Amino acid sequence: MSGQNNNIAAFILIAPSTLTKFYDTCLADVHVIRSRDVTDVTYAGLVGEAVKMTSQLDIGYTDCVMSVATSCVVLIEKLRLLGFTVVARLPHSVNMAGIGLTDSLIMIRNLGVKERPVSDVTVAVVMAA
Repeated sequence: MSGQNNNIAAFILIAPSTLTKFYDTCLADVHVIRSRDVTDVTYAGLVGEAVKMTSQLDIGYTDCVMSVATSCVVLIEKLRLLGFTVVARLPHSVNMAGIGLTDSLIMIRNLGVKERPVSDVTVAVVMAA
């Protein structure tokens, strides 16, 4: 997304969730990084687009995960309106400018896609005599 001066104002990052360290994760971390001139309403729209993009990837993601500082009350409410649910609170996990250490919330939204079978992997172990 570009601002009025043609600089990038926001971008979306979708990656396997850092909350799961398994071989075949079904959780996707969604990050929308924005400049200060992107409003909360526009930001919420970008998160909605990120959720749509994640569901269309067809690589096994069933849920989106976002981490949000508890001081971002407006953003938390917008994420709830987008279908995100708070599943955990991490104490003193974010250092906010002007506020200091604050808690963050882990919020998850189901994508409504069918669960796919776990990938089959065969590992052969050969013992040398």
